[in-house]
Amino acid sequence: MLCSCGVAIIAILYILFDVNYFVRIIATVMWGRLFEKKKKLFDKTTIYEQQFISLTDNFVRAVVLSRQTVTGLKVPLMDIIAEIEPETRRPEPTKELQLWLESMEESSKNLRKQE
Repeated sequence: MLCSCGVAIIAILYILFDVNYFVRIIATVMWGRLFEKKKKLFDKTTIYEQQFISLTDNFVRAVVLSRQTVTGLKVPLMDIIAEIEPETRRPEPTKELQLWLESMEESSKNLRKQE
């Protein structure tokens, strides 16, 4: 009796609200939080600088720094880049980039759990 009522309620909810969608969303969020990967800055990270320049007066309107991290890679990223373009070398970080990386590290320290 209880089982058949439960099945009927689930069927009605499924028809009315598409419960499967909500179950999938909840399961995905829980899975992501349970098995969250911690990422740190190391050789699998590349940093790109993009400049938005207006065509009329050649004025730099914005500069964007973006950090891209490769995950699940068995070979070091620099080896892959050297295979594609052998003359490519890693440039020295600019002062702005170094300060940005330091600020990101400080921000991360503040957000981590205090022990």
